[in-house]
Amino acid sequence: PAAVAGLRPGDVIIRFGPATIQTIEDLTAALSAQKPGDQVEIVVLRAGAEINVTAILQSRGSSGRG
Repeated sequence: PAAVAGLRPGDVIIRFGPATIQTIEDLTAALSAQKPGDQVEIVVLRAGAEINVTAILQSRGSSGRG
């Protein structure tokens, strides 16, 4: 699902929806506030540049394919 959203290995998530992400706990809290099917804007640092991607969240273990 992350690759489908456009995330790549090495990307560092700095914003997940409205939440600023500084620690893994921040990301865990931001994820727990969402539910499968929600669309969320994610900002990552990739090679020093901020990149915006949109993800549609899947339930745990779902690939989103099929």
